[in-house]
Amino acid sequence: WLNDTVLGTNPLRNLKVVQVDLGGNTLSETDIEDGFLRDFSVSAFDAASSAAGVLSFVVVPEHIRTQAGGSNISTGVPFTGFRADRFAVRLSGVAGNGFASVSGLRMIAAKVPAPPAGGLRRIFMPGPPQFGEVVLEAVAGPTATDLDSWVSAIALGTATSRDGEVGVLNATLSQDLAVIDLAEVRPTSFPAFPMSANRRRLTALISRFTFQ
Repeated sequence: WLNDTVLGTNPLRNLKVVQVDLGGNTLSETDIEDGFLRDFSVSAFDAASSAAGVLSFVVVPEHIRTQAGGSNISTGVPFTGFRADRFAVRLSGVAGNGFASVSGLRMIAAKVPAPPAGGLRRIFMPGPPQFGEVVLEAVAGPTATDLDSWVSAIALGTATSRDGEVGVLNATLSQDLAVIDLAEVRPTSFPAFPMSANRRRLTALISRFTFQ
């Protein structure tokens, strides 16, 4: 859904939100029809945190219907979660073992009024997706040295943006559960002095991010 929103191919989806009691019996069902992503974000990755990872999103619907429940969904749907400290950053020409955190992965699409179709209700459509600054923290060592070289080359006009990715790793750190592609990463600042926990903070612009 995020990828389709970013590429502008199929941004609308139908969702169902089910309220259940402790026994798994449905209390109500809410159908969200023809909704688009207004806001989508990935919680921060941090090598010092064992918190559960979270994907957050806001949906703008065209129609909402709520009805009483009645069925039982106690079997549920299997879900594989991820943790904040299980990640790998891969950037061309940059050693990856010194990255300590990644934050700021967020997409926002403006609510654009759709052409009037009769009636009094206002209908919206998604505007072009926009992406904020991404922050990468690195500890002193080869990773920070490579980032220094890249930033210096950009300042001299001999280097440009690079594509990269964040691998979301499994419990043994041996396999990607998912990969977040970062397109056209371009540093905007990389102060020489560490912020905290001996980490230096690189701030960068990206043209977009998508999931593999």
